[in-house]
Amino acid sequence: MRERDVYPVFQFDEGKPIKAVQEVLEAFGGRKAPWKLALWFTSNNGWLAGSARPVDLLTSDPRAVIDAARRDAEGDAA
Repeated sequence: MRERDVYPVFQFDEGKPIKAVQEVLEAFGGRKAPWKLALWFTSNNGWLAGSARPVDLLTSDPRAVIDAARRDAEGDAA
């Protein structure tokens, strides 16, 4: 059986990639394993209002998600 790439569906809106996802990935700069990135998107985040999950705000407040990723990435670098 051939290997193939599989992507979490939350990265898409009506079949098109959500632009904020790319900026989140760039913020982490490859410092997180793919499964840890998926967990980051689906876990509550203290940088977001009400400790929301980034996945829940990707389309309604993408800037907040990107900012949270940048802050978390800064913590990873420390």
